[in-house]
Amino acid sequence: MQQAFKWYPSDVYLMYVRRDMENHRITIRIPQYDLHSIDLFIRAGDFSSRSEVIRRAVNEFVKAYADQVIEKVDKARKMQDLEFAVETMEPYVQK
Repeated sequence: MQQAFKWYPSDVYLMYVRRDMENHRITIRIPQYDLHSIDLFIRAGDFSSRSEVIRRAVNEFVKAYADQVIEKVDKARKMQDLEFAVETMEPYVQK
């Protein structure tokens, strides 16, 4: 299975590109009240299965977290630019 990360600036997301669409099985433990909420979503017709709810939640988390990572990287780059500018100006500033 080959997987790669690609940057799509138009989406402003770090998107995970999968070359195969194979799903993998995992086991999770969640509190009863969360499971009850998931089952209510299914009963309401919003989702067809617990797996669908969890896949959607994971997908939305990944997108949101990718945004946070991008923001951190942008801040780090701005700090580096500021540091470079200060170092460049330092010789010309009178002390």
